[in-house]
Amino acid sequence: MSIHSDIHEYCAGTATGPRYLVTPSTFYTTIGDKLHVSGPKGTVKLLENTPDAILEGLLNSGSLIPGSESDIDEVVSLLKKPETSRTASYLLCSATCCRDVIQDFKALCKARVLIVGCGGVGSTATMLLAGSGIRYFKIIDADIIEKSNLNRQLFWRSNDIGKYKTDVLATALKERFKDVSVEIKREYLSTSEIGECVTAGFDGVIVTADNPPTLARDCEELSRTHKTPIASGGYLHNICIANFFSGEHPAIETKNTSFPINAKNWQRLPNSVMPSFGPSNFLLASILSSSIISAIAKQSLRNVDQSIINWNANELPTVFHTHKIWPPQDEMHIL
Repeated sequence: MSIHSDIHEYCAGTATGPRYLVTPSTFYTTIGDKLHVSGPKGTVKLLENTPDAILEGLLNSGSLIPGSESDIDEVVSLLKKPETSRTASYLLCSATCCRDVIQDFKALCKARVLIVGCGGVGSTATMLLAGSGIRYFKIIDADIIEKSNLNRQLFWRSNDIGKYKTDVLATALKERFKDVSVEIKREYLSTSEIGECVTAGFDGVIVTADNPPTLARDCEELSRTHKTPIASGGYLHNICIANFFSGEHPAIETKNTSFPINAKNWQRLPNSVMPSFGPSNFLLASILSSSIISAIAKQSLRNVDQSIINWNANELPTVFHTHKIWPPQDEMHIL
């Protein structure tokens, strides 16, 4: 057996033993006279370069994913397609078998996702979700594109100024992903109105709109009431917060440290300028979209915990403070 294997090849423990797909992200090198294999579970040093030792090293490093011959062929097909290859390789890094990856791809393709807020965070999150394989979106926002959007929201062009963000985002999605379906709603929604949309049946929701100020926090109740995964978040000054609610647990007691006094009493200055910063937007979008992908691709990406992640965007290196919501902890702070 050679350690050098293309993605369409698989290894077998014996002639009649289990079949495995070699994860295409596997690395190997020789240090001295010893072969080292790097896989999703870590790096393994082989004591000898025999077929049995190589097979054991690949297994221990997580580089072999078991599957039937037909399942392996189906995953190989996903790996060979430019549109699905990188997502398939990503899922293989945590899948326990090829069937996990197949089922997750089907779940992603069938998923319906609601996006509330199509600004710097929402528009980017939508693109990331579409790139993962999700093909149906309902996007909601009443904002139009302004000149100040161009330096932090990368899907708009100068000649898009004055157009609705929903319209331009839908066009950009369809140009990049030919089989994507996008439903548009040009409105600002209250928390209760978002709840009414969720009842239409969605597999995941991302909320980045910031009006009312408590909207991101109120998504916990929406998620629990409608039993739907919701990722929400945003920023206050230089603090970014990303929430994920699975919709599977009872109500929790939380503290809103951003507005410690009744949030409805807070008002912006007449000439306020919000610190919507491009790098922060993209980092928020990445975390929120990853949460929804994990909630949908349940076979490969397991143990999606309800959580609150916050960080100071002005401090480098970035330090993420993660709080698991369930089981409840003493200090829960939701933006």
